[in-house]
Amino acid sequence: MIEASKEPLSIINGVSFTAYEGEFISIVGPSGSGKTTLLHCLFGLTQVSKGTVEIMNTEITKLNLEKKAKMRQTMIGFIFQEYNLLSALPAIENVLIPLRLAKKKIDYEKVNQVLDNLTFTASKQAFVHTLSGGERQKLAIARVLLSENKLVFADEPTGALDSQSRELVFEQLKSLTKMGICVIMVTHDIELAAQTDRTYVLKDGRVVTSLLSPTSTEIFKLLNEKEAG
Repeated sequence: MIEASKEPLSIINGVSFTAYEGEFISIVGPSGSGKTTLLHCLFGLTQVSKGTVEIMNTEITKLNLEKKAKMRQTMIGFIFQEYNLLSALPAIENVLIPLRLAKKKIDYEKVNQVLDNLTFTASKQAFVHTLSGGERQKLAIARVLLSENKLVFADEPTGALDSQSRELVFEQLKSLTKMGICVIMVTHDIELAAQTDRTYVLKDGRVVTSLLSPTSTEIFKLLNEKEAG
């Protein structure tokens, strides 16, 4: 339950799951079902009023703001649906922010390679406001890929992309799992969800069911049943 007003407003209830190293999890559900809120709770951006969130043996619900920020800088990546880029900085600097905050060495060759792999074609010195939604999304994704976190949350990471870029980005996220990184992705894309290891179907803030090695047919059927119900 999340305190969203003077009166308790129940947004997420009874959600419980465990994710493992190298696992790719997708979360699907109709708009307003609580998918983004769930990611924010797991990431520590939204404080839960009941329940706990434990990441790599650390209960983040008990951490103060400073320790939460430190954990997010060094261990957890988040690809935001709204990009969360700084318009006052050029594209390349937006990508480098997490590395600078974590005081990690910057490998510019690797930075360029990641951007090339994502088919980022705009100028790296261009300011964010001049870029298309798709190019901004690629910057947000590159930022997380370069941080080498052990856990990555992705909120609709392919939503602003064309079909070709969507597949490229998905493959980049999938490649992280081969390095032992856990990826938890919210998506409306049934075809992509069907390529993950496990899918959770959310309705009205609750997990309706989970599917191991899901198929697009199974997911589609469950989503239709949810809407009908």
